Amino acid sequence: MDTKCCPKCGIVQSLLSFSKKKSNKDGLQVHCKSCVRQYNIDYWQNKQRHQKERNREKQSAWVKQNREHRKQYQKAYYEKTAAKRRAASREWARKNRALCRAYCRKRTAKIKGASGWQYTTAQHIEQRWIFYGGKCWICGCVASAIDHVKPLDKGGSHFPANLRPVCKPCNSKKGTKWPL
Repeated sequence: MDTKCCPKCGIVQSLLSFSKKKSNKDGLQVHCKSCVRQYNIDYWQNKQRHQKERNREKQSAWVKQNREHRKQYQKAYYEKTAAKRRAASREWARKNRALCRAYCRKRTAKIKGASGWQYTTAQHIEQRWIFYGGKCWICGCVASAIDHVKPLDKGGSHFPANLRPVCKPCNSKKGTKWPL
């Protein structure tokens, strides 16, 4: 069987390892199939990298030239889609009431600088609710809200140990009193 040496890798291989090319004397490619494959991979990866760089440069140049136009477009798009975004947000809040309430409580605790706001989740609050049987911790009737036993305004935390279910009248009566 005839063999041929690939000038790129220097390995002597059978003629089956070379692709056909009629314009060459022997009718075969100069380089073996594996060297040609590797060359093509390297070429296209390099080309894609340069293309990305050129695109990035073009895009940044366009942004600089059209800053005001882009600002106006974004503002118009924001105003145009505002109702749709609000509706989607309301729909999500309707479907995820517990998560929404937990998020609001967590945000309030964060704003007031209470410790534990990063830790407490909706599952923790649900566990506290189950622990108290859904009853108000003050009077024992059906609870409708979560109360901070030591109010956030008085330095209370947002850890689960400071959270208890409470009914609306007791929550309103208690307010931010501490100690009870």
